[in-house]
Amino acid sequence: MVGLPVKNDVLPQPAPAVRHQPLLIDPQPLFLAALSGLLAGPPLNALVEAAGSSAVLDGSARMPDVDLVLCDLRVEPVPASEIAERLSRMPRPVPMILLGDTDEVAALLGTLSWPVSGFFTKDATIEELLAGVDAVLAGHRVIGERALEGLLDR
Repeated sequence: MVGLPVKNDVLPQPAPAVRHQPLLIDPQPLFLAALSGLLAGPPLNALVEAAGSSAVLDGSARMPDVDLVLCDLRVEPVPASEIAERLSRMPRPVPMILLGDTDEVAALLGTLSWPVSGFFTKDATIEELLAGVDAVLAGHRVIGERALEGLLDR
């Protein structure tokens, strides 16, 4: 019996890498769409869930799948401080990155004692934010360049 040739395109493919599932919460639709697209593309290729308000956290059935939350500093109706506390008390704590407008550096610095893993202003470069997301997902705490400059100026 003669074996049939095997084409390269039918060989078993390696299992896909673990895909992260971040939840983005921001009231600005354009920023939310841009950040969703950034995280959904390479290198992260995340399965992104996005919400325009923090009301999504009340009774969210998908919360167990979320492995990172990126949240605007001024979200409503559930304040960012309460979200951070909730996430830190989960059976499997979920890290959170706070995002503030460029004029909110002082407010971001006021949250350094919260159970939050990352602090960035929304004018961070794409590379800086992606590196920060990667570091947070690896279990580290990060602070963006503009927030760090504000901290050093203190």
